[in-house]
Amino acid sequence: MLLALNPTNKTGLIDTLRDISNPASPNYGQHLSKAQVESVVAPPQESVQAVTNWLARYNITPEVISPAGDILRIRVPVTTANALLSANYTTFAQEETGAIAYKTDVYSIPAAMQPHLAAVYPTTQPDFPSGTFKVQSVDGGITSGKGTLEASLDIQYTVGLATNVPTTFVSVGENNQDGSAFGFLDIINFFLAEDNPPLVLTTSFDFQETSVPPDVAQMLCFAYAQLGTRGTSILFASGDGGVAGQQASDTCPDGLFVPTFPSTCPFVTSVGSTEGVAPEVAGTFSAGGFSNIFPRPDYQASVALAYLDALNITANTNASSPSPLAGRFNTTGRAFPDVSMTGRDIAIIAAGVPQPVLGTSASAPMFASMVALVNDELLNAGMPPLGFLNPLLYSTGAAGVFNDITVGNNPGCGSDGFPALKGWDPLTGLGTPDFERLLAVAKASATFRARK
Repeated sequence: MLLALNPTNKTGLIDTLRDISNPASPNYGQHLSKAQVESVVAPPQESVQAVTNWLARYNITPEVISPAGDILRIRVPVTTANALLSANYTTFAQEETGAIAYKTDVYSIPAAMQPHLAAVYPTTQPDFPSGTFKVQSVDGGITSGKGTLEASLDIQYTVGLATNVPTTFVSVGENNQDGSAFGFLDIINFFLAEDNPPLVLTTSFDFQETSVPPDVAQMLCFAYAQLGTRGTSILFASGDGGVAGQQASDTCPDGLFVPTFPSTCPFVTSVGSTEGVAPEVAGTFSAGGFSNIFPRPDYQASVALAYLDALNITANTNASSPSPLAGRFNTTGRAFPDVSMTGRDIAIIAAGVPQPVLGTSASAPMFASMVALVNDELLNAGMPPLGFLNPLLYSTGAAGVFNDITVGNNPGCGSDGFPALKGWDPLTGLGTPDFERLLAVAKASATFRARK
């Protein structure tokens, strides 16, 4: 099981991330060191002591698995877990693999522990395990063989586009702490433990936000914020199911649109898809929408509200001619995606066989390559890397960076989904970026910071 302790200064870290990522701030680009992040995130000693004493009463010795000491792992019998959390864990088996998982319908954290604990996992969710180039194994991930289609796609469109930029493929094994999250937490903890983490991290997997407990989502999102303060740009594919989220579906629970996670974390950059050339239109599969867990961040407030106004949808207005989309999503949630890249008719070679693929899984590594090449230029000019991208991408100075996509929609959940409109929209985000314009804005922002 995982226990996440409340950090010493969560608000302070997030404020720092926003400050050093804001091109208008005098602190823009002044990323933190590993030691600085850990000093802010490390839980108070009284919390460590309280949780350690609580576990000791059940003869449990926790293992610290995060660099800052805010995430603990414990290994206990089901009977002990039930006693620890006043729970009723039941054993489940996955039909396809026979993998065993545990879930409880109810659990309770003792009142004395509640001020100290941010999350406990698993509880009510089953935990099923699931140039230069190198492969990094995490949790026993395989590093040889023919590979998978997804791995081939990611490798070929990072190494192939970001020519001569050192690239590492992270292979995560089944022995991870958050099996249902593809080892996302272990990857972040692995990089947080490094003195020089990568400057760009792109991932093409995601989940339905409804499948991730909110406290677990918050825990992962805060870990992304920590890595962002170190200067890493974190990208996720938005998903391929339109407004149905991860996968296309005409049926959604209660008819509500389904956002994807980690795309909805406000500290990552979500990448959607377009298709076609002259005209370039929104990919019908491009997932996008609004989070039910994370509120809308300040950096995208104006563009998201402008889009809602264009649909005649507001949080507090009963429009005379309401949109058919009204009531099917959270109008105050974090909006995604942030940007988009082409995502259809993408050629790859998988296990030696040429084949076309489509999806935001192709778009995310393409944009990651663009960010890596911008960083390459910045570093060679003695400037800091981009780090957390969104405040810069949504800034007024970046308005000319994007090709605005105004045609298309992303159907799902028995609806036509969201329409692409002028400006930001929940299919293509701000649009598709132009490399030369993005580079110019990045250099101008770094120069402005230096002058301040």
